[in-house]
Amino acid sequence: MTMGRGTTLLAVLLAVIVTVTVAQRGAVKPVVAPVVVPSVPAVGPSVPAVGPSVPAVGPSVPAVGPSVPAVGPSVPAVGPSVPAVGPSVPAVGPAVVPVPTVSAGSAPVVKIGSAGETVTGEPSLNDAYGGFTFYGIKYGVADRFQDAIVNEDLAYLNDASRSAKGPKGMMCLQPTSAAPWTSTGVKEFGEDCLFLDIFVPPPTAPTTGAKPSNIPPAKKLPVFMWSWGGLMISGGRGIPGAGADLAASLKAIVVIPQFREGPFGFLSTGDAAAPGNFALSDLKAAFNWVYANIEKFGGDKARITVSGQSDGAALTSAMLLDTDIASRVFGAVTMSGSVLSPWAIDEEPINKAVALAKTASCPATPNSALIACLKKIPGKELEAFAEKTYDALPHFPGVPIWTMVVDGHHILYDPAWILNDTNRKGLIGGFVHQFNKQDASIVALRAFGKYLAGPGLPTLGFLKTIGIPYVVRQATLCANLSAAAIDLVARTYGIVAGADELTLRNAFYQLTTDVNHGLSTVKEAMLYSDTGATRLGNSVSVLGYDADISKFSPLANFTSGGGVYHTCDVGYLFSGAMSPLLAGQTDLEVTKVYRQQFNSLITRGYGLGESFQKDQQNHIELGQDKKWHKQKFARTVQLISFWDKLKELRCAPPPPNACGPMLPEAVEQPNNPSMPATGPGVVPAPNIVYN
Repeated sequence: MTMGRGTTLLAVLLAVIVTVTVAQRGAVKPVVAPVVVPSVPAVGPSVPAVGPSVPAVGPSVPAVGPSVPAVGPSVPAVGPSVPAVGPSVPAVGPAVVPVPTVSAGSAPVVKIGSAGETVTGEPSLNDAYGGFTFYGIKYGVADRFQDAIVNEDLAYLNDASRSAKGPKGMMCLQPTSAAPWTSTGVKEFGEDCLFLDIFVPPPTAPTTGAKPSNIPPAKKLPVFMWSWGGLMISGGRGIPGAGADLAASLKAIVVIPQFREGPFGFLSTGDAAAPGNFALSDLKAAFNWVYANIEKFGGDKARITVSGQSDGAALTSAMLLDTDIASRVFGAVTMSGSVLSPWAIDEEPINKAVALAKTASCPATPNSALIACLKKIPGKELEAFAEKTYDALPHFPGVPIWTMVVDGHHILYDPAWILNDTNRKGLIGGFVHQFNKQDASIVALRAFGKYLAGPGLPTLGFLKTIGIPYVVRQATLCANLSAAAIDLVARTYGIVAGADELTLRNAFYQLTTDVNHGLSTVKEAMLYSDTGATRLGNSVSVLGYDADISKFSPLANFTSGGGVYHTCDVGYLFSGAMSPLLAGQTDLEVTKVYRQQFNSLITRGYGLGESFQKDQQNHIELGQDKKWHKQKFARTVQLISFWDKLKELRCAPPPPNACGPMLPEAVEQPNNPSMPATGPGVVPAPNIVYN
């Protein structure tokens, strides 16, 4: 089964956003269903498959029969709960004041050019308290298949057609059917697309619900730069006002840049003809622009936190491999993605480049001729060829085919080796590595819904012949798996004879989640801790609050029991504008508590949890009681070693104990055993403000 670029996971998500965004004011929220707690907890997030594909399985279909019943109580909270509110967080960094001059009722005007060029803020959408947004600031320029550089030409500000292109500046080329941007303001797509939006919070934070007086803050504000996910083929900054509410609640300046997508951002021939990682260069240019200019908007360049979700998280993670960038970053939060994720790095990018060349009737060799031909094709035509190529290439739904590469420049060599370097410069502050508890369930349901959900499903035969091989191929990059390897993985995850269908389904959710996001997220945290690459430590957090949103989501075929799936974190973080990602099940209390993690990092320099220690497997989880709790993984570190060793074997059958001692089956392992409520290592009550 393949899903066209116009029908990817993100495409459906964004189509939902369009519908809700346009009709938002009259929408009626569906009733929230009872919470369903899966029997096998998941440890990581998103999608299976890179490497050769398997026969198609057919389209997903809605689940048949009643919703899956809840199994067992939710994991009890342990340790002291983190209060939802608390005293104000002390400002970090120097209290300097160069902020835009703002008079009551007026829009701020900021000088950004040496010749006096200015940009004017507009009242932020979705913000009743008086914040402003600076739309469409051109941070970078780049030729096709070349790295971006910081933009210094401000002539675009005088472009008469600037406003006609949407919220000032076109979107990067991508499948228009996969983006809501055409319904929310953006009217043009093109290659001259390296723009960012800056959301400035109200000068006085809202405390009583009354509109505050329009007075500039007394101190420079922390900065939060966030990158979208979208299978590396779609995304951007095109939902006006998306960052306004977040900026107001965090009392921080929110910056959302866009970067090149698909082959424009990731095509690589593996040599000088097209080295690849162009989107990564875009984000580096965006960071450099923000670092050089954000104080003109009232921000503090010494307190820039970088973040992203899914492939935006993987790009953020990769950006921090560059010590020049990392040494200027105050803090980082990755959400359901890492440069260590199996889908983040392509070991054979030339195959995709040749496939695109053939689709576009360009020569496949030599590489210089291939790229010269592709460069001559108009951008929108090349995007159309890219969509056809995507549909034709074997791939697993929800996994990017255009992605990063080890290019010897942006990514010098294997990212795990780089992260093992104890001499690497670290972040100024700390790093929070986060994933959703059942991140990959939504992709598994879309890929195999017909075979996963329904009475008597899934069967053990289906999982061992199709489901597990898909995931193991992705993790090991082996096209011809041995029966011994498949059986070893099945037994490790409790996918065995005698297990009922609910146990099998949840075990498969955990397997796909582990491989795609969870284990790579924890492994990155472990490497940062081992090398001391963050000055204020790094922690792991899990979004575990389960409102059974999948029951209301067309993405999951309205199947109950999908857990906390991929993109739920975005819905809670951005709330309002992104609530369609929660299928209408917006919960402002969860949003409020979830944002505590970000508030802590951007203001204090570290998250709510303690630094991850592999011998403790410690993390914090946002649980069913809508509070943060200290918890402990049962066997995640052991699973990281298990999969690393299995990948080393590639296609060789694993001999006895080749992957270490046989791990207990997942169904027998509690994911979050109790931790002491007092004593060393208990999560302290944070100093957090949320109004």
